Amino acid sequence: MTVPFRALAGTALAAAALTAATALTGCSAVHTLTAAEKLDRAQAALGDAHAVSLTLSLHATAAQLVALDTTSGDGPSDDKAAAALLRDGTLTLRLSAPGPIKEADMRKEHVAVSFAAAGGQVAELRLAGGHLYAHASLTQTEKVADIVSPGTGAKLDAAITSGWMPSALTQLAAGDWIDVRSTQLTGALDRALRTADAQQKASAGKIASLMSVLRGDLTIRDAGTDNGRDHLIVSAPARKVVQDVLSKLGPLEGLGSFDTAKLADVPDRTVSVDMWLTGGHLAAMQVDLAALTGTTGIGTVPLRVDIDDHAAPVTVPQDAKTFDVDTLLTAFGTSN
Repeated sequence: MTVPFRALAGTALAAAALTAATALTGCSAVHTLTAAEKLDRAQAALGDAHAVSLTLSLHATAAQLVALDTTSGDGPSDDKAAAALLRDGTLTLRLSAPGPIKEADMRKEHVAVSFAAAGGQVAELRLAGGHLYAHASLTQTEKVADIVSPGTGAKLDAAITSGWMPSALTQLAAGDWIDVRSTQLTGALDRALRTADAQQKASAGKIASLMSVLRGDLTIRDAGTDNGRDHLIVSAPARKVVQDVLSKLGPLEGLGSFDTAKLADVPDRTVSVDMWLTGGHLAAMQVDLAALTGTTGIGTVPLRVDIDDHAAPVTVPQDAKTFDVDTLLTAFGTSN
């Protein structure tokens, strides 16, 4: 399934710019001061946190995802396997640092990324202490493999139990943590973290200017309470937000090669993001992909991010088994 990547690239950027701008601008919407103050406090709490968890989930049926595919211009798709993974899967990113996240050095942060589908966690990658760790569930991996291609799960199980796989991979399949060692990988990770840290510092100087540019674009509305949580709705004209940022500040580091030539991919309509606060802390954000892409007749397709700024810190896994990638590559004659 192609899922509307081309069209959603622009619309997702608009939503990301809107949500990020909301957190950054705080009290910018003076006509809705109370809502803005609530969001300002939540943003401050998020930045002061030492550990944060963000869980992305898409709540949609296969038919809705096919409809979004059609809207993207890539043509309809009947790949129900991909739809099932997207519909049932969640992607979680956890960050932790010695100090506040807003001041963190990318090279000192601990990062974990995990994917769950088919009713349980499939795999997790964890970068901590300068090492890359991996963990997987054979049962869940086989379920996912069967969703993508029926019968693949049994083949995967046979390959693992046949004994030809390296012991570390067998241990990974058994549910153990493995410590992935590789000279090339270590160098690549170090370069990636240095680049990310440099981009973060380069963009930091533009934050004040970004706040100024977006000051007149955002509308923050207090929608009352929802199950005991404060409900805020943040709206902005999507294309105007992106256009203002690009024309007045130029491309920001971390947004890739997106430029004014791709503005056509950004919807020329008002985009709204629902936000929920619990105890003054940002708990969730949600955007309707159907509204975002202008797809009608399919109901709502919520793309949701659940946030926890009291998350457990990312730690170094205990008793991880070492997996020397360089040795494996040398054995297969593919090492450089």
